[in-house]
Amino acid sequence: MSRLEAAAANRDALRSQISRIRETIERALNADTTLAERLRTLFREQGVTIASLLTAFGFIVSTIVLAIQTGSGGVTPASAPPTPGSEGTVTD
Repeated sequence: MSRLEAAAANRDALRSQISRIRETIERALNADTTLAERLRTLFREQGVTIASLLTAFGFIVSTIVLAIQTGSGGVTPASAPPTPGSEGTVTD
């Protein structure tokens, strides 16, 4: 029963957070303010920091770089081992 109560509480908290985000976006879009003021309002009310945006951007760039490196042959496959007798052999 406690799991259901915890899930309901989490669901309510998520709904209230989403509604706050919607209200902020509507207020920012419908207000006659400059872009800088709109961004400042968004950062202040939603707790978004420049450090968190830079961190997210860094993760995006590193993921793209790693995908390109591995996708373009960044790792070379090992060659097959030689078979016995394929090179010069000694005869009696």
